[in-house]
Amino acid sequence: MTVKDDECLDEKEKSVLKFSRQFVVQIENMKEKNYVLKSAKVNFIVYWKKEESEQETKIILPELVFGKKPI
Repeated sequence: MTVKDDECLDEKEKSVLKFSRQFVVQIENMKEKNYVLKSAKVNFIVYWKKEESEQETKIILPELVFGKKPI
């Protein structure tokens, strides 16, 4: 997956997940400490269904790698 702004894209440049507002704040906090989000890959895929609905939603749980910003 490719990280772009507050989301991750697949090989066809299609958005497959969007980071929560809370996580975007955490990414910004990491940037202040000279870390950047270097890569993302699919770690788990969870199928979630509301109790009153039959429709399942696929949720991707990524593994994210941060690294020190080059000087």
